[in-house]
Amino acid sequence: MNKTTIKSIAIIAALAFVLGGCSIFPKTPSKIKSTTKTKLPKNITEQLAAQTKIKKFENYDELKEFLEQGAVEPSYGFGYGRGIMQGEMMLDSAAAPMAMKSIEAGQAIPEATGLSAGSDDFSKTNIQVEGVDEADIIKTDGRYIYAVSKNNLFIVDAYPADNTKVLAKIAFESRPQDIYINGNSLIVFGQDSMIYKTEMYQTFIRRSNYTFFKVFDITDRRNPKQVRDLDLEGNYSNSRLIGDYVYFVTQNHNYYYDDEMPVPRILEDGKVMTQNCALSSVRCYMPDVYYFDIPYQSYNFTSVNAINVKDHKITVTGDVYLLSGNQNMYVSQNNIYITYTK
Repeated sequence: MNKTTIKSIAIIAALAFVLGGCSIFPKTPSKIKSTTKTKLPKNITEQLAAQTKIKKFENYDELKEFLEQGAVEPSYGFGYGRGIMQGEMMLDSAAAPMAMKSIEAGQAIPEATGLSAGSDDFSKTNIQVEGVDEADIIKTDGRYIYAVSKNNLFIVDAYPADNTKVLAKIAFESRPQDIYINGNSLIVFGQDSMIYKTEMYQTFIRRSNYTFFKVFDITDRRNPKQVRDLDLEGNYSNSRLIGDYVYFVTQNHNYYYDDEMPVPRILEDGKVMTQNCALSSVRCYMPDVYYFDIPYQSYNFTSVNAINVKDHKITVTGDVYLLSGNQNMYVSQNNIYITYTK
């Protein structure tokens, strides 16, 4: 697994600050003993201390067992969560950072390359952190403007201003939500409203929403070429572009069925990426899954995936966090912070 991703992912909560170990993919699921059903500590201090410790499922069988049993104690049960991350850095006043886990540091963040000659003095999308780009419906690289309008994306030559002209229009079946620009790479994403009509989708027991993620080579602005086509199970929550990676966050209900793998799927070129990483000849997606011993009334899978938008031979990597709904996110150049409730 190539972990050329952001240095660490953190959970923001009250009280504690704990650093975890490096992430690895879980081993192939095997028969396990029951380890997830534990007794809730009796006093409030012990309960809060237990809830502060991030845990990782050893394999997907253990995750299935956890979902079958519900929360820490079965009396709490579990439901189908409905939360979607909204807003930026809208953190509770009682929140304090708690490091969740470490991921191998990536390369230094490069400047965007391959831009055509144009002005170096141009305004960018409003961002919270320098070097951490945020998605928008309009982007510019100083010469070209990239703008979403309904189901279309227009590439406009805007330099010089008195000679502005549309160079290309890309039409989408599903409406784009936002875009990124990284040199000669154009990234477009939004809810996939057409996947429900495909034969592939009809074979799924778990009928989730999906978010499309497409990358275009725009070396020739007049002739954009699609070079990557992904569908991620879940609703879009948030994202950032750092260097050549988009860190893409989706969230979906924990609908669990015995006959399906419990973690969210990723489709590439219309085919489900296998979750059997023992097959070295194929691209796989087998994320680690983390959780807290908190008796939530409902659970959601929050998936944080790293997608290289320059080298499409690099497979998608990511982690999944079993949290309650309505979480918020903040991103620096080195860390992702996600809130959780306890």
